[in-house]
Amino acid sequence: MEAFGFSEPISHDEAYAMADEFVCLMKYYWSETEPFDFRGKFYQSYGGFLSPKPTRRPRPVLMNAGSSEVGLDFAARNCDWVFCLANDAAGYRERVSQIHNIAAGYRRKVRVATMCWVLPEATDALAKDKYDWIASQIDTGAVEAFAKSIKGTSTEELIRTIERLALGFTSPHIVGSYELAPRSSGNSTKRDWRARSCASSILKKVSTKCKDDIIPILKKMGLRK
Repeated sequence: MEAFGFSEPISHDEAYAMADEFVCLMKYYWSETEPFDFRGKFYQSYGGFLSPKPTRRPRPVLMNAGSSEVGLDFAARNCDWVFCLANDAAGYRERVSQIHNIAAGYRRKVRVATMCWVLPEATDALAKDKYDWIASQIDTGAVEAFAKSIKGTSTEELIRTIERLALGFTSPHIVGSYELAPRSSGNSTKRDWRARSCASSILKKVSTKCKDDIIPILKKMGLRK
């Protein structure tokens, strides 16, 4: 933080308070047609003016990724998209409902995004075999060292689940046949998700599978146009 002029770490809630004020200031920059003065607790701007303005009006799309109460409240008030994660479908439904309810309290609507780790094959058995092979290649020592290096994160639980951490601890895994990914997506309602970002083991190969085998199924299920 010294690079930004701070000699001491900023607390979680204070960081969001600063972000809240900064976004407020930027919204003025993006929208005001005349120079303006801004006096906040953390930021000041005198005679502030921005030109040219963003091509998207009234402002650029804003997304925030956070899971704390403070983070979700910040996103619901200031952003257009909220990125979230959960351990399973039930957890996602609960979190998405929570996000929409918070936004509704501010008379706003937001979109929710997430990501998932997808490994599709022709059959569930083939996908499971490939997953097991990938898991067998995990460098346990390197993963443990990485877990311990993550500041502000409880590593005890992460280290207990080495496989989960090594194969993508920030996203759920969908491993199975071409029909499994659409079925898994179907577990969430259209209201739940507006975007899913999928990472795959072999990008080119899986992109072809997604286009030829998975997307047609999603279309039949009414989950994709």
